[in-house]
Amino acid sequence: MDLEFSHPEDPNEVATFGDLKRFVKRAEEGGVSDDHPLLLETNGKGGDVSGFSVFLPVDF
Repeated sequence: MDLEFSHPEDPNEVATFGDLKRFVKRAEEGGVSDDHPLLLETNGKGGDVSGFSVFLPVDF
């Protein structure tokens, strides 16, 4: 599950506070806990942070 700070096709379109709230809500609904690792996504151009990712727990 990813949250990008800007749209990959339109860098002028940025993530909003509402996007962040929806990301957190979906992560919680997916079983992510407070101590679950948050992975930083970078743009590959000097390592600027471009978003966050989390792996949702899966029960088999």
